[in-house]
Amino acid sequence: GRSSATGGGRLVRNALLVAEVALSIVLLVGAVLLLRSFARVTSVDPGFRADDVLAFRVALPPALYGENHQRVAFFDQLIARLEGLPGVRSAGMIQALPMRGSYVLSVAIQGRPAARPGDEPSANHRVVSPNYFSALGIPLKRGRLFSAQDTDTSPMVAVIDEAFAARHFPDEDPIGRGLDIGNGTDGFYQVVGVVGNVHHVDLEASPGPTMYVPYRQDVFSSMWIVARSDRDPGQLVASARQAVRELDPALPAFAMTPLRNVINDSVAQRRFSMLLLAAFA
Repeated sequence: GRSSATGGGRLVRNALLVAEVALSIVLLVGAVLLLRSFARVTSVDPGFRADDVLAFRVALPPALYGENHQRVAFFDQLIARLEGLPGVRSAGMIQALPMRGSYVLSVAIQGRPAARPGDEPSANHRVVSPNYFSALGIPLKRGRLFSAQDTDTSPMVAVIDEAFAARHFPDEDPIGRGLDIGNGTDGFYQVVGVVGNVHHVDLEASPGPTMYVPYRQDVFSSMWIVARSDRDPGQLVASARQAVRELDPALPAFAMTPLRNVINDSVAQRRFSMLLLAAFA
């Protein structure tokens, strides 16, 4: 029995050993690299402060809120009620929450006609309420933000981010320039401010050019509500639902979540891949 192993058997065992060690090294190195990549992605500044913010969505049925003034009145009252809740420091709205996909429209810059129809540049388009920027801690870099005076009867205005300014106004002041946005509205939106960049798609891609307009000048029936509190966002859930029910008992507030979870969800697939490879390693 001690001498039963042949030279061929020893060769096979040695080959298996080399293969096992090589595969282990590959898995370990891959796990380490993936861990470093994950750490690098999660350390990226999203451009907004997600801690202590509750996010939820409200969709107004067209049959009951068919007119723009009805939608504006409902959302105005909802934001006022939320900002009156104990612990809520600021509340705002946006039609497409960061990390929940892009909403891209064409844009034409006044005085710069496209060489051919269809060659106009494009940018992320976000419709927001005046306090949205303060609720998410998005910094103002130049000019001003929106106010309650920016309505459907006042001149159309827009705020752009630094990425938009760097791409389209690299050597000039964008304040006062006109933007023809492909949202079905005739006329030019005058740029009144520049804010910091926000990762609207994910943390891996560089922030794309973004233009913001006041929700009273581009009314949507479905909006994401964000409320910043000085306490755990989970403690606001019941009060936020009650605020919606007081305005319309049949209307649900859905997709309630701390905004931090939205960021975590954006890297969930990468986290799962890292943990799976680490487990095999």
